[in-house]
Amino acid sequence: MAKIDVTNLTEVAYTDGTTNIIAVTMFDRVAAEKYVITHGGKVGNDSPILQNSYATYYALRRDKQITGIDFNNWMATVVALGTPDEDESEAEKDEDGDSLGKSSDSSNGRMTASAEPPAYSVPALA
Repeated sequence: MAKIDVTNLTEVAYTDGTTNIIAVTMFDRVAAEKYVITHGGKVGNDSPILQNSYATYYALRRDKQITGIDFNNWMATVVALGTPDEDESEAEKDEDGDSLGKSSDSSNGRMTASAEPPAYSVPALA
């Protein structure tokens, strides 16, 4: 059987210029879909940005990289979500030599509530 890349790395770029990279797992994606369905939304191609944002938020919370900030306030600090362009020479490796990604700042991507609340609102995560 071929080796399957079980991580789906997402890079988060913030308004303060920092970035961090998180592995968004199937658990995070399922949790995001369940949340959208529970709150009357549609899943699938109808809301890919919202679902990806929720899944990334779940992953960051699960990994304790963000604390003390709700989804709306976190989104107010996000410029973009995307696939990281990784420089293999700088990326941290696990014992098998596989890339683990990296954070662009010494805070390890951790952030606390400090952003102004957005003018719009998305229902908060439970």
